[in-house]
Amino acid sequence: MSSLEVLNLAHNDLNEFIPSSLTKLTFLSKFDVSYNNLTGDIPTGGQFSTFTKESFVGNAALCLGRNGPCFGKATFEGTESDGTDTVSIMPAMTYITAEAGFAFGLLTVCNILFFARAWRAAYFLAVDRFFDMLHVIIMVKMNKLRRKWEDKEHP
Repeated sequence: MSSLEVLNLAHNDLNEFIPSSLTKLTFLSKFDVSYNNLTGDIPTGGQFSTFTKESFVGNAALCLGRNGPCFGKATFEGTESDGTDTVSIMPAMTYITAEAGFAFGLLTVCNILFFARAWRAAYFLAVDRFFDMLHVIIMVKMNKLRRKWEDKEHP
């Protein structure tokens, strides 16, 4: 049984939990336990990190860890998948990494503007020139519109 490659147990009214011993099946490339009555956490390790979300759909009480998403019927209704989505052990890591990158970039820019006097002066001069140019463009457009309206009123 250790060389089992495909295990499809979908729609079998299975109860209880997924045994953690299944993580030892190293040749397992396809695994489907969708639409059963499974509960508990999905085992981690082995091939389980490569299976798609659709492999677990329809098991309302089957979850990815204690704080992870659960795979009830409503979880993926109306969504299309090309089958490349894999179950992520730590979905929050993406958000944490993005937030850390944003904070690092923002702090870098703020530090440069705070400590480098020449850069600070150049930055605020560029911002000031931009708003001056924007003000001139708006005023020119408004004057053109005003002249058009005056010409229509007094032909």
